[in-house]
Amino acid sequence: MRDLIGTNIVKGIGVGIDIETPNLEKDIDSNISDLVAKMQGTVDYETAMTTARVVTKNNSSDGNSINSSEGIPEGSVFILKNEIDGQSIGESVYKVVNGKLALAGKRVR
Repeated sequence: MRDLIGTNIVKGIGVGIDIETPNLEKDIDSNISDLVAKMQGTVDYETAMTTARVVTKNNSSDGNSINSSEGIPEGSVFILKNEIDGQSIGESVYKVVNGKLALAGKRVR
């Protein structure tokens, strides 16, 4: 009796594994998709935060910068292009008037 039951238990386990393997694979694929989506969101968030920190650091003044239009010839034009992810989203045009920068125009795309 023992040998008969032992043999059939192994066969039964094999049949159960064959039947349940597709369901298990489907569950694993679903869980991996959810995990990848969550990780992508986390990576995007951390990338944005790192970029913001770099921009803040690069835009901060160390106290030695000179913000003056002195010495720039009257009528000089500066075009500042605004880009996000390599795409131009607009530009601002400044002109030196009476020794100061004045906004001459804006264009948003």
